[in-house]
Amino acid sequence: MGEGESMGPLNSKMKEQMQKGQTDIKFNVEWNTLGEYLNWLEKKESPVTLLLLLVPPQSRQFVVGEDDRDPTPAQMDSMKLLVRQAMEEGAMGVGSSLISSTGFFCEDK
Repeated sequence: MGEGESMGPLNSKMKEQMQKGQTDIKFNVEWNTLGEYLNWLEKKESPVTLLLLLVPPQSRQFVVGEDDRDPTPAQMDSMKLLVRQAMEEGAMGVGSSLISSTGFFCEDK
């Protein structure tokens, strides 16, 4: 999982969007971080083995929102911390997914 969006990090607006965007399978989005999602899934005793990727544009959306602008240095530091946290919580890698709405704002620097 992690092509286009990942299960964390999520702020309140992102959680609401995920909740509203559900189709056939409906569930309460009760977590904020990738680690909290993994704990939630474990409590459901899911028999599925997952390989989770973090989507960097999602970290950008969490910190900057959906505005087409460069992040401030402090915001960039916050995004880096979110990526580090997700990796420490169990993400197996990072997906590029530059086709997502916030991915369009990424520049090759």
